[in-house]
Amino acid sequence: MNLLDGKLTKKNGKYFVNVLGKDVELAAAHQTALSAKDVSDKNVIVGVRPVHIRLDSNGFMGTLDVSEMMGSELHLHVAIQGKDIVAVIPTAGLDLSSVAVDKPVGFNFDASLIHLFDPITEENLI
Repeated sequence: MNLLDGKLTKKNGKYFVNVLGKDVELAAAHQTALSAKDVSDKNVIVGVRPVHIRLDSNGFMGTLDVSEMMGSELHLHVAIQGKDIVAVIPTAGLDLSSVAVDKPVGFNFDASLIHLFDPITEENLI
């Protein structure tokens, strides 16, 4: 799992997590769980599984360090803000020229699939 530093905030009644410099609005189920626990603004660890990352030129931008073909999947290591993000991307329909080593690559993830952990207790918050 990719583990990233984040900041959980509540704005206008909705929870957001700032990760890699961008505010991401949390999914409805996460909103409900955090509200039920009355979680306040705090630092968090954001967990994103490699298989839940997708290529997205409008998403987070990093530099592709490693690209490893694994049959029906492509394993990517993307450097962004001193972090190594691992992504597992299906190869079906993928233009392989769009994922060249040492070139910029954009990625994103579905906010409903992330995990939020307390950095001190390591407890899952949602």
